[in-house]
Amino acid sequence: MIDESRSERGVGTPQHGESGRNARVRAPAAVLAALALSACGAARADVEPPRPRAALPAGPPALTTPAHAAGIEPVATVSGDIRFLSPPGDLDLGRVVVYLEPRGPALRPTRAASGVAPIPVASEGEAFAPPLVAVPWDRAVVLVNEGPVNHRLFATDLGATRSFELEPADRSAPFRLPPVGPIRFFCSLHASETFVVFSERTAHVAVVEGRERFSFGPVEPGRYVLSIWSERVQGSVREVLVDGYSHRIEPVWIDPRLVRPADVLANARR
Repeated sequence: MIDESRSERGVGTPQHGESGRNARVRAPAAVLAALALSACGAARADVEPPRPRAALPAGPPALTTPAHAAGIEPVATVSGDIRFLSPPGDLDLGRVVVYLEPRGPALRPTRAASGVAPIPVASEGEAFAPPLVAVPWDRAVVLVNEGPVNHRLFATDLGATRSFELEPADRSAPFRLPPVGPIRFFCSLHASETFVVFSERTAHVAVVEGRERFSFGPVEPGRYVLSIWSERVQGSVREVLVDGYSHRIEPVWIDPRLVRPADVLANARR
């Protein structure tokens, strides 16, 4: 209840001949107005200002992030390395292709993407170096003769009539490789000289040697299969789920007992 006597002595005192009845009616209205101003944020010394809310701990990263909402793809990387389950002794895998193969067609790179991957062609003794290279599927290929002798290259996967005449410092016209995995090139001028170009339906492919780490990026969110290929060991390793953030995956473990001997490979090429 409002104290009308206090109101009459304050803001409700009659002025200029106003009747007492009118003053008693106006006094409660004035008090209510003052209370309303206080409730709307008028400064009061006895009211403690609201404290800021404590920041909530960050939760796990979501598949749909503010970057996705803004139309910006997050930059994710997938990295790891290759190891042996047991001491390999003098076993050497040489160069190994590691690649992420997308599980859905929406993640596959398009052939419309621009870019050219030069492949150096240079012989060391009776072999090409490097003997194994990998090319992303969205890149065209150009063969570059970096050696001092001529080469006439061909690959059975490209058709029997397709060949590349390369003089020293010469370059081939850009061409596309089919996504069939390893493609072996031969030289009709030097029977012992061959090299392999690896091509699959993925932009995430790398060649490592020894204990080198592999790393892919940026990788779009989705499901992938991590696989490896070399002339001595190949196959799928595991499924990898990329959620838009970087991953250091478990090592690729290889059983030395499953690695093909080098002499078997030499006989297979003859």
